[in-house]
Amino acid sequence: MSQVTVTLNGKPRTVPDGVSLLELLEQLDVQPSRVVVEHNREIRRRDDFDKTQVHAGDELELVYFVGGGAGDDALVVGGRSLRSRLIHGTGKFASNEVLARCLMAAQPDMITVAIRRLNLEGGRSELEGIDLRRYTLLPNTAGATTAEGAVRLARLARAAGFSDFIKVEVVGDA
Repeated sequence: MSQVTVTLNGKPRTVPDGVSLLELLEQLDVQPSRVVVEHNREIRRRDDFDKTQVHAGDELELVYFVGGGAGDDALVVGGRSLRSRLIHGTGKFASNEVLARCLMAAQPDMITVAIRRLNLEGGRSELEGIDLRRYTLLPNTAGATTAEGAVRLARLARAAGFSDFIKVEVVGDA
């Protein structure tokens, strides 16, 4: 096979003329199941990798998905630097212990917290035993049934000093 020049991920690269996408991925030591291939501006299905040939002047983009950025690539939101891109919920866990174990395993930098009226008859918060100082808090207004109620809860969250962030949720009557 003669060698031809193609554009691979924006850079010129020499490859054998007529090489299949599957063969090219093998040469690059890339698992076909882990990559999406755009060939001459068309997405190629994995089933077609072995039938699709590459020729001079072709343009190829190989992309894959990564989790959470790379290395020290922090996400900055509203001036806050977050190492983890996972925002972890804190509601509906079977127990405080289960929530604590999930947070320990997930290692999020930001967690959501619901804003609720104080239960004057007693009861405990699901967040008891969780060191909230460890996280950036994202209060949510899930208890609101109207836009007015959501704004009210957001104002209460800010007054409580939780954060300047808010996750707006309005659950209307079903």
